[in-house]
Amino acid sequence: MNSQSIDFEVTYTALQAPESFAECVVVVTRAIQAMVSSAIVTKADAAMYFKHTQGASFTVRSSSADDLLRLPLSYGSAIGHFGVFERGLVCVIPKFHAVYSISRKFKSYSSQTRSRLAREVGERLKAYVDSRSLGVEVHLLAESNILLVISEQENEIKGLPMRFNAVFERSPGASCR
Repeated sequence: MNSQSIDFEVTYTALQAPESFAECVVVVTRAIQAMVSSAIVTKADAAMYFKHTQGASFTVRSSSADDLLRLPLSYGSAIGHFGVFERGLVCVIPKFHAVYSISRKFKSYSSQTRSRLAREVGERLKAYVDSRSLGVEVHLLAESNILLVISEQENEIKGLPMRFNAVFERSPGASCR
């Protein structure tokens, strides 16, 4: 199971967008390639992930807000290779979550049994979401034998079963940010 993390994102938007979609793709691709090889990105503390969004803009995602804040406010090509992009605000990526805990009728189990069940059911829950290609992360909070499921999509959380493996129940307030 994955370790829990919070992601941050910043959007770069071209000050002067090309007219066609194909030109936008070329400009954004060149800008991303230039930024990926820049010293600011290669020497960053955390990994950065780039994604072309709509039109002439792209996002940079990282688990480090500080790394994103070190990126330049504007980024461009001195020879006009890809134009000039302006950085937006650094934002926290909203995530939704569900909490699965051991059902009341199994609370009388020994702490070792509850821990083993949490590990085993957590692995099964991870396999379940992976087999359905859901974009969710499953985390085991070992101290409390709780399974935490995190997603950027609320509908993926709402689509999870209320009971899993007959032992774990999803909390009623399951779709929180």
